[in-house]
Amino acid sequence: MNPDSNPFKPEEQHPRTSNKGHVPLALGEGDSIDDFQLVRKVGVGAFAQVFLARQISMQRLVALKVSTERSNEPEALAQLDHPNIVRVFDQRFCDAHQVWLLYMQFASGGTLREVIETVRKTSASDRDGRIIIDSVDRSLNQCGYPPIDSERRRRYYTASSWVAVVCHVGIQLAKALNYSHQQGILHRDVKPANVLLTHDCVAKLADFNCSFASNLQNNNAEGFLGGSIGYMSPEQLDALNPEVPFSADALDGRADLYSLSALLWELLYGERPFREDGLSSNRARMLSQIADNRRRVQPTPPIEDKDRSRISLTNVLLAGLKPDRNDRPIDGALFARELWLCVKPQSQALLQLSSSGWRSIVRRHPMLMSVLIVLVPNGLAGFFNYTYNRSQIVMKGDDALNAFQQVSTVLNIVYFSLGAILANWLVGPVATAVRATAKPPAISSPNSEELRIQSLQLGSLASIIGVALWLSSGVIFPLSLQWMVPNVAFDYTHFIGSMTICGLIAAAYPYFGLTFLVSRVFYPALLKGSSGTERDAMKLESLDDQLSIPLFIAAIVPMASLLVVSLLRIQSRYVSLSLILSGVVGLVVVYLLYRKIRQDIHSLLVTIRIAEEVAADTRSTTIGHSAIGLHATRD
Repeated sequence: MNPDSNPFKPEEQHPRTSNKGHVPLALGEGDSIDDFQLVRKVGVGAFAQVFLARQISMQRLVALKVSTERSNEPEALAQLDHPNIVRVFDQRFCDAHQVWLLYMQFASGGTLREVIETVRKTSASDRDGRIIIDSVDRSLNQCGYPPIDSERRRRYYTASSWVAVVCHVGIQLAKALNYSHQQGILHRDVKPANVLLTHDCVAKLADFNCSFASNLQNNNAEGFLGGSIGYMSPEQLDALNPEVPFSADALDGRADLYSLSALLWELLYGERPFREDGLSSNRARMLSQIADNRRRVQPTPPIEDKDRSRISLTNVLLAGLKPDRNDRPIDGALFARELWLCVKPQSQALLQLSSSGWRSIVRRHPMLMSVLIVLVPNGLAGFFNYTYNRSQIVMKGDDALNAFQQVSTVLNIVYFSLGAILANWLVGPVATAVRATAKPPAISSPNSEELRIQSLQLGSLASIIGVALWLSSGVIFPLSLQWMVPNVAFDYTHFIGSMTICGLIAAAYPYFGLTFLVSRVFYPALLKGSSGTERDAMKLESLDDQLSIPLFIAAIVPMASLLVVSLLRIQSRYVSLSLILSGVVGLVVVYLLYRKIRQDIHSLLVTIRIAEEVAADTRSTTIGHSAIGLHATRD
């Protein structure tokens, strides 16, 4: 979602239909109202009660919300079809009791509020996935359902750390919010009591009672503004405050992400991120105090440890709790990815743009590092080529030696200059974009996708250019010598053998060196602020498939070196041993880089895949998922 655009615009003002003068009915288990027989009360609020009920005409269990005011939920939820959002059946008005009846499928696993109550009673070291399993089991027992231990999700939670559980719940809710925001619907009351759990621990977002849908007629943002202050963003508090000139229709999805961050903080630590004490009894002044406090104070974790996953999750939540909404994740998809990375430390480390370490140096000087990576192996190949062929030319006489040195000098100047020009042409745009990420604030290029794709091709292009230059040199070099010294007979097998080895070196070593820079530094830097695309994934997979070819070429180098030494009878033992040992050492280095690059590619791929999953989840229409009830209590 573009933060600069706001799809949540009211079409026309229309006051909310309500019946707030009525007191909630005194209903209990066994009572009947309209088409429903009440089984058990599961929640109560100021103007609503929620029951597990049996719909007589349909002979099914439902969650029934009995309210004295008309809810906006049916209109909002009718547009949403998502596995992590509650689905309603219908809403009707009961003339006999002058109340509204909203009924939906029932979720038997309780709410996150009950889970958090258990978290508060459990020490940090003892918190794990069994907390959520036990909470769901208690709710199932209260509903008369037996615990179900064979479900895959339940097994996952049982074996998971508490950080992993919080991340998993957060990802589900971030996906739900991302979907609703794409439909133009804000929730505006994300809190633990509004997150329901199914029997197999699926989290579902419920109670869109305070939501605002931009595409409903006769709807306006102010008419439906509400929510729970304990989880509100500063801008939503301003919208509630009549003394602050901030309109409710200026709110966007980042307000919901703030509330989700506060919810997950409480789920992680058992307490809310902010403590507000000594508040004024005047409502407007109280709202101003709370908003100011949340703008001034950064939440502090109540526990200190060295758990990297918890530290990572805390940092993600702190980003979601930034007072300026422009500093928060841009949408639920990006927030879900950041949560997912907390339990994938290798992927997270790869995507972090640190201001220190060797990767930051490369980001500050990407062109220089690229040139060095390509130049060093080609320079060593050129040194070998010069030393070896010079030793073969010496015996041809001074004229041949002088011609050799002149041709070598000219060709080295021309070819290395040409290589530098081509490198600047190929790497320049990518290097410029990467260097921009090293200067705070990191700037994302508008053509970042094209630059990312281009960066993945740099290794192959460097290899192709190197081979082309060495092959052409292998033809021009001996022809130039023969032209300058026509009376000397040259043995061209020496030139062919040495140029072949240099071409193999140029094909393999720069490829792996530059590709490693790309996978470890360039591509992650260019991915900043983006979730990647299917095109990214396809190019990464293609790169992964291609790695075996230059690895095979690198393996040929020591064997080709041994073959050249044997067939051409190189006289210098120093040159022979150096050539063979360099090939072996180069193969070892290349293999290590090969493994590192593959690890990086796989880490990047799974990062992009989670974003794709969220995007596909946003676009899809899900039918037949287990649904959920609604809880009406207010914190």
